[in-house]
Amino acid sequence: TPIDRTWKAGLSLGFLINVPLAEKLYLQPGYYYVQRNGADKSTRLNYLVDSLSLPVLLKYEILPVISILAGPEGSLLISAKQNSNGVKTTITHDFEERSVGATGGIDFLIRNNFLMSARLMEGLNHIGIGQRSDVKEFKYESASLSFGINF
Repeated sequence: TPIDRTWKAGLSLGFLINVPLAEKLYLQPGYYYVQRNGADKSTRLNYLVDSLSLPVLLKYEILPVISILAGPEGSLLISAKQNSNGVKTTITHDFEERSVGATGGIDFLIRNNFLMSARLMEGLNHIGIGQRSDVKEFKYESASLSFGINF
């Protein structure tokens, strides 16, 4: 049974590295802790999923202050919880452990080493919740706006 989309705020913390490949072209692997929130409106269940996200992006510098990015992103589950009327239950063992997505975005160098990044991620595989015949599925989708510092 598919779950309808529900957009909720989450949290992402991490770091990335720019590896020069050619003039204006970089490989940008990243390592992030990601907290995603979602809901199943049909059952009124809310979900909180913590994962380790590992995007491997190609970055192309259009202008000295603007770059575009694209590439695959893999995630590994750390923990999953569901909330039903204030009762929180750990469902990590009933939750799909891996996900794969495609990420694209744009980076803006705001000033000196301060960076703003906007990204979209579209999940490519179904994430299952539950066991056997009671499995519900969805695909991760995320839109993010982040700020960072270049070292």
